[in-house]
Amino acid sequence: MILGIDPDTHNTGICLHRPNGGCLLDLAHVKHKYTGTRAVIEMAIRLDDVIDNLCRNRDIKLIIIENQEAYIGRGSVPNRLLVLAQVTGACISLCTKYSSNILCPKPKEWKGQVPKDIHNKRVLEKMGTSEDDLFKGNPIPKPQRHHVIDAIGLALWGTSYLVDTQSQLYNK
Repeated sequence: MILGIDPDTHNTGICLHRPNGGCLLDLAHVKHKYTGTRAVIEMAIRLDDVIDNLCRNRDIKLIIIENQEAYIGRGSVPNRLLVLAQVTGACISLCTKYSSNILCPKPKEWKGQVPKDIHNKRVLEKMGTSEDDLFKGNPIPKPQRHHVIDAIGLALWGTSYLVDTQSQLYNK
């Protein structure tokens, strides 16, 4: 199984994906209202419970956690990026008890420079579902759903990574 995590200081998306058969086992959205250092601590506390519930007693082959990148001249706020990096670090630390195979690709590495709405549409198409069907009965507000869709995209990217890595090993 592959765990995909799109970390954020206030809204983190998580996806547990089984590559064989392409099924989603579970989706999660972790949120809170705190700011600054308290935001990091609250997110870590909440993520610990969610990640444990998703991963305990499961064979997690790979964990993909999106890394951050500063985009010069595009309104990046350095202090906000530092707080986000702390959340990413907390995710890495929390996940090490379930797999040592953790990758942290930057957005460009796993989704290229495709605009978010187009990329989200492609992820949903790969899963053979619509946004409305995916979140049917799920209380995740529409503006925060992109975090969960990114987590799905990360897990799908992880599936491709595993396939590519395994084929390279067999072709040597």
